[in-house]
Amino acid sequence: MTAPNHVLTFDVYEHAGEVDPQEAAPYLDFAEVQVRDVNAFDAAGIKTLLYTDPNRSHKGTPMYTNDESTFAHDCLGNRITVGHRPVVTYQMDPRSPDLEPLWAGWVNSILGGGYNYTYIFEDGANNIHNTSATPCGYTEASWTAASNANDLALGQTIIYNGLGTLADGWENPPPSILLNPTTFGGSLEGCYGNATNDNPLPKTAVWLNYETSELTMANIQKSFNCRGLNSFPAETSIARRMYMYASFLLTYDLSSSNISEKFTTPSHLSVFPEETLVALDPLISSPADVKKLKTSHWTYGRQYGACYLWGQLVGSCATVVNADNPNASHPFPWPGVYSHTFVISGAGVLDGGTANVTGPAPPAMVPGTSALIAIQ
Repeated sequence: MTAPNHVLTFDVYEHAGEVDPQEAAPYLDFAEVQVRDVNAFDAAGIKTLLYTDPNRSHKGTPMYTNDESTFAHDCLGNRITVGHRPVVTYQMDPRSPDLEPLWAGWVNSILGGGYNYTYIFEDGANNIHNTSATPCGYTEASWTAASNANDLALGQTIIYNGLGTLADGWENPPPSILLNPTTFGGSLEGCYGNATNDNPLPKTAVWLNYETSELTMANIQKSFNCRGLNSFPAETSIARRMYMYASFLLTYDLSSSNISEKFTTPSHLSVFPEETLVALDPLISSPADVKKLKTSHWTYGRQYGACYLWGQLVGSCATVVNADNPNASHPFPWPGVYSHTFVISGAGVLDGGTANVTGPAPPAMVPGTSALIAIQ
């Protein structure tokens, strides 16, 4: 059996010229890039995403017009705003017949200019989270139907963003997952890595919700983008990186799941040596529920029969995550089975970062809010 040199990877470049696509190509599969760079990334064999946000708008953005019907309003006729934004940002209304043509005009003006984007990224999809009011006449069913209709009408291959927005509660599926019928797949921002110093790692119910979304997408073979929002320096974020990657491996699918760690690197390429560990032949294949992988309280694990590091077989391995609170340790589920742990150091793959499978044996107890990958 052969294995790829790394799992599927994704990165985002907000400015042109941040990364040389030829240098990135051996490690990078998907990239959200600016128009000046897109054709070079496409020529290097990297699938490209065009950022759009038809669901939120502010002055100066392509979909901000004087057509009042395209904005969401409360039942008093007031525009609805989106909170925690640097400028006043408005919630758009997918039920408006004028909204999708505006979106199509934006997309077609770029694609028609000869820019070779593979996918259209749709931000803020199918939710009204963090808004100043509920849109008049809103129901989740009608909003979803309108959003799916707009996706179809656009006539492009879409990757939506919103799997990390748990607008219906921590224990319920994210509303954006209802867009799967009309899209290529979805993105989960904050995937096992938050942006904040005080709570950098999702845990307990939120972590489990993210795992459930990842497993759901894997089981229906929809593209799943696990996009962390933790942008601390990579070389000082080893434990956080391990938590994110071990969580990703727990429910990933080799052909449809991709990881996007946001830790910063000197090279600006946020692809890391841990992503060259590819786990195949799971002993529990395609569980219907993440709870099938539960080994003790808030601790989950999955064993793989064949694991590879940069394409070379290293034996069997297991990923273990204790998603409990930091002061709650739980037993390593397979004592005596594995002799080593997976160890990473440094920064990204272009910055001298390293990974090896000869770390110490797994501990008897796994600390809360931590993870490890055990090696045979």
